[in-house]
Amino acid sequence: FSHIYGPGGGPARDGVTERLARAAAGWGTFQLHGNGRQGIDLVHIDDACEAVALALRGKDLPPAVNIGGGAAVSVAHLARVFLGGMPPMELPVVERALDITLAQEALGWAPRVTLPEGARRLIAQTKEAQR
Repeated sequence: FSHIYGPGGGPARDGVTERLARAAAGWGTFQLHGNGRQGIDLVHIDDACEAVALALRGKDLPPAVNIGGGAAVSVAHLARVFLGGMPPMELPVVERALDITLAQEALGWAPRVTLPEGARRLIAQTKEAQR
């Protein structure tokens, strides 16, 4: 699995998506370290769970498959998606993403939750946790 994000991880986690969700929910600030080109391969928890369910039902599967978003997203892009105010803009990313081709072929799986939708869900969970 690449970096799994989304509701269920809880606001106490300290990954970049959780820190961005806390800032978007008005529960602190987000500090960008570096130039924002650091890349991260994200997969939403719902998509990760779907991949596991497909693997449990599958037959004659390879010994391992990569489950991820299929592309690295820059931290600067994530900040724009979570915090808004500026249109998303992708910068050249420093890191690579997992190759999810085998998961697509062997499981018939592909990520479905878009980054804006995943961000919206995580921000809503974070706001709810504040109550």
